[in-house]
Amino acid sequence: MINQPDATDLLQQARAVLLDSIVPGLEGEQRYQALMIANAMGIAGREASELRDQITRCNKALRHYGNYDSEEELAKAIAQRKLDVTDEDLQELLLTLTRAKLGINNPGYLQQREGS
Repeated sequence: MINQPDATDLLQQARAVLLDSIVPGLEGEQRYQALMIANAMGIAGREASELRDQITRCNKALRHYGNYDSEEELAKAIAQRKLDVTDEDLQELLLTLTRAKLGINNPGYLQQREGS
């Protein structure tokens, strides 16, 4: 098995090179711009890491509920009426999946809804 860095690791490494090797040699506007880029890379890395964690949690929930390998399989089973949509465990799973997606795509909306 080959252990290659994932996108999060690559972003972290590139950010470290930028901050440790490039930024110290810059001044003025170029330094400010490089620091903004490093900040954006840090944000993107955290989001990528959070996304990976969310995917892991969702996959675990799918397997726990009915040994489904994907949301598509679950959706197909629901559409084919193989599952009881009034089942509380299924409803909780669907809420978990929806919250995970909102947590990545629109975290402000999720925070607003759960805060009210």
